[in-house]
Amino acid sequence: MHKKVIIITGAAVGLGLAAAQEFATRGAKQVLVDYNKGAFR
Repeated sequence: MHKKVIIITGAAVGLGLAAAQEFATRGAKQVLVDYNKGAFR
């Protein structure tokens, strides 16, 4: 996963958030997108 870039839509909550967290533990670079920018921590 270290050479992968993953784009996740709906990344602030739910399945998108869970996917982002899992890919982060695997070392993937990510582009996270969500219409609710206030939900990102």
